[in-house]
Amino acid sequence: MPAFFLKSIEMFALGANHVVLAPCFILLQQLLYTALNLMLTSGIPGVFRGLGLLGVVVSEIIANWLILAAASLYFRFHPAFRDYHLFSGIQASKSMLGHLLKLGSPISFQVATQLFGFFVTSLILGAAAVKNLVLDQVVMQWVIFFLTPAEAMGATAM
Repeated sequence: MPAFFLKSIEMFALGANHVVLAPCFILLQQLLYTALNLMLTSGIPGVFRGLGLLGVVVSEIIANWLILAAASLYFRFHPAFRDYHLFSGIQASKSMLGHLLKLGSPISFQVATQLFGFFVTSLILGAAAVKNLVLDQVVMQWVIFFLTPAEAMGATAM
């Protein structure tokens, strides 16, 4: 769930012509994920025992929630986004909601099918073994890490 909202926030930043923000949040998420991954898989001597392979998945969940909170606070309080009136009461007419649904449906469908594909893959790999699920998480993090610069270059070319 936090990954879906984080992707929505990244798309909002790109749509609001703040192209640099999306890769910054992704790279910050990767750094946080790496630090938590090292800490949770091997543990801290004398403080707590490492979780092993389960620490990989737990660290990704924690990193996603923390970055989602940081991105939400950034968009809420940054002066560049005050004109958008984010997180204020939404009073929309039927025509405005219809227009938003018409514009957002294809993108929402595409993102939802991607997330569903990752979800099904994770379920299949998780049913097979924890090691496969952890391998899937590690591969996904590397894919995101290497595709972020390409995504940023593609967004700036628009």
